[in-house]
Amino acid sequence: MKKIRVLGIAPYEGMRMQMWSLAKEFPEIDLTVHVGDLEEGLFIIQNQFQGEYDIAISRGATASMLKKHLNIPVIEVEISMYDILCAIKLSNGMIEKNAMIFFADIEKSVTSFCELLDCDIDIYPIEKVEDIHDLLESIKQKDYHAIVCDVV
Repeated sequence: MKKIRVLGIAPYEGMRMQMWSLAKEFPEIDLTVHVGDLEEGLFIIQNQFQGEYDIAISRGATASMLKKHLNIPVIEVEISMYDILCAIKLSNGMIEKNAMIFFADIEKSVTSFCELLDCDIDIYPIEKVEDIHDLLESIKQKDYHAIVCDVV
């Protein structure tokens, strides 16, 4: 039986480990995983994309970027409500004044979740990674306890 060649671009090391762990359950999968977020992920596929892959897997903005640059199907691992809850909990966002910066594609989910939990979190969606520096400069004077954001 021919194995399914899967290219994983994990935005962070923890996701790489999860991909490897899950792939062990499926012997028909031949998984190659690289760690790289956005530009790093693009660099990987442009410079290290060796061999033929049947499908790619990534998350968030990295998956969106891969869809634009690959000619194979890209499966996007969704950012779950559990992921958002863990980030809020780790930042003490249920008690302290916090900010969240994330890519605009998950704005509706994050906003709904924060409203549901009645969290005191200011939400700052961005369209592209280049926006993050100016945004951080503009909000650093607002005395947040924490700023929760993407790996970027």
